[in-house]
Amino acid sequence: GRVMLVGNHSGGFALDGMMTVCSQFFDQEPPRLAQAMVEKFMNTVPFGSQISSRLGHLTGLPEHAERLLSDERMLMVFPEGVKGTAKLFKERYSLVQFGTGFMRLATKMKTPIVPFAFMGGGEAVPTISNARTLGKLLGVPYIPITPWGLAVPIPAKLEVYYSPPMMFEGTGSEEDEVVAANVQLVKDRIASLIDVGKKRRRGEIPALPRGTR
Repeated sequence: GRVMLVGNHSGGFALDGMMTVCSQFFDQEPPRLAQAMVEKFMNTVPFGSQISSRLGHLTGLPEHAERLLSDERMLMVFPEGVKGTAKLFKERYSLVQFGTGFMRLATKMKTPIVPFAFMGGGEAVPTISNARTLGKLLGVPYIPITPWGLAVPIPAKLEVYYSPPMMFEGTGSEEDEVVAANVQLVKDRIASLIDVGKKRRRGEIPALPRGTR
């Protein structure tokens, strides 16, 4: 049925989204297609809009998200937005401010939220700075700069940690304070998953077999 995956950004560009889609398709039984809401600037990137649509992703408009959930699909959301992908290597396990639109959508559409943490993106694409002026010239918010220049991923251990579903009551028209409080609960859950992931990567707690949730 309908479900919303809500996670953190990590990795300089859409590496996290691609790997989460793979996680759901290859590790889930039966496989599921996670469809994302992409940033509007993707429509201006050469071949970006075509590639996104062929992969089942849609421009991040409320009507698109509602249509997917009404069709009992899996919707993938990154509430940190562009600011999340722009994190530097030293900030790779941090969380920036979450948008609140996903929470209003989830309550309006009576959709369970499954928080997740994506780990390893910052190691695969260790961003040391962001070239925003160059990005604007190319029609994107920024270009990630790595120690070797281009943001070409290097081999790294990538993991996705999923939380049990969270359900929130409401109609989507609640007061801002109520929505913000619910968003904080989801953000805290993702932060706790990141902490678990960090401990496993440091060997402080046992690692899970591939495909285990």
